[in-house]
Amino acid sequence: MSSPLPDPRSLSLLPDPPLPVTVLTGFLGSGKTTLVRGLLAGASTKGTAVVVNEFGEVGLDHLMLEAADDSVLVMPGGCLCCQAQGDLARALRTLLDRSVRGEIPAFSRVIVETSGLADPRPLLQALLTDPLRLSRFRLEGIATTFDAVLGPDQLERHEIAMVQLQAADKVVLTKRDLAGPDAETEIARQLRRAGIAAPLVPGGEDDEDLLFSFDPRVQLNPSKPGIHSHDHAGGFASHGIRTGARQLDLDVLMAGIRVLCHDRGQALLRLKGVVRFDDTDEAAVIHAVQHLVDRPRFMTCPGTNGAGDADAFGIVAIFSAKADAAFREALDDLVKRAILPAGMRKRGAA
Repeated sequence: MSSPLPDPRSLSLLPDPPLPVTVLTGFLGSGKTTLVRGLLAGASTKGTAVVVNEFGEVGLDHLMLEAADDSVLVMPGGCLCCQAQGDLARALRTLLDRSVRGEIPAFSRVIVETSGLADPRPLLQALLTDPLRLSRFRLEGIATTFDAVLGPDQLERHEIAMVQLQAADKVVLTKRDLAGPDAETEIARQLRRAGIAAPLVPGGEDDEDLLFSFDPRVQLNPSKPGIHSHDHAGGFASHGIRTGARQLDLDVLMAGIRVLCHDRGQALLRLKGVVRFDDTDEAAVIHAVQHLVDRPRFMTCPGTNGAGDADAFGIVAIFSAKADAAFREALDDLVKRAILPAGMRKRGAA
């Protein structure tokens, strides 16, 4: 019997597809503005708008982006993470309104470059939970720059550097030309030891997809397949579960995540996942930050073999180490309850 409710995948506030937003973060001096300036010089990035935030009363970084046109909006006067809920929405709406009025060229994607001291969590909250003001935008991914020379020491000394890396979907290694020949290998080891599973990629001004191409698969420590937990410096822990080709009851899963975030959200840095929910070639993408849970986004299953690569599916949470045991137990229990028995596999829409 068909459901009396409409398929949520068919619901949309606007007929136009949402514009992807990449959040670019990274510690002070790690090369964010230099990276953006180089990328904007490429011909294929002309449809890119940039929101630049700076720590202080006078904005300077946007003046360095001379390769860009007026589609650069500076937000001086403080750290964007401290005022994200209102100011980020206003900044993105301003860009969109100016484009509609013909004051700036039309754009198809946005980079939000944070200050070097920014905590990315409030930015994620704003992008995930402000559907009325930000309905034309969706989070594409988080890229964190990592200085090949100074980054290893900063990671040990500054907790915010760890927060920025833990939130990342991709870690972009900068200043490689100033580091030794073995620096990249050693940095990759350091990030793995710190429990950071996001892939490390070399930064390059000629790589125009560097900030726009994100692997949707859930990243776990490659040395620990299946269920993986890790404690590390900086007061954080991570816990990931591979769900593989198994189908999960999406209603049960999302209800459980909302309860988890309500009860323990203060300790949650980020939760993300890609899961199968029926026997079609679609997967559900899940995001949650602290107490806030985004509605699932649907995409073609990652991978190339039919219904996707089984290793692509799973859920990972990053949270305060103080909540370690309770978070792991709650997430394990939730996934077990959400997995559908073989005889209850859901069929896709006819």
